[in-house]
Amino acid sequence: MLGALSIPPRLVLRALDDLHTIARDLTALVESVRVLPRTEDELSANIAALRDDIQALNLLLAPLIVRLEPIPAELRDLDETAEALDASMERLQAMLKKLPGI
Repeated sequence: MLGALSIPPRLVLRALDDLHTIARDLTALVESVRVLPRTEDELSANIAALRDDIQALNLLLAPLIVRLEPIPAELRDLDETAEALDASMERLQAMLKKLPGI
């Protein structure tokens, strides 16, 4: 019985403060656990809406992608012409470097 009386009051006060802090933390934890199912449902709904938006966007863009896939012959010819012109320019630059005074 005397052992309990010999505990300094400051130590008892600190223990009560710690218990109060733990109780407050537990209260916040219980509230978080209580709200978690609603949060999960909202998140699932947002993910489903995002999937729907992506599907709608894919449907909207699909015709454009199909139209761009076959490259017209004119563009392929233009690409080949640009490559040939680039090669000619490189040969011309090499010849110019051989000329004295240039």
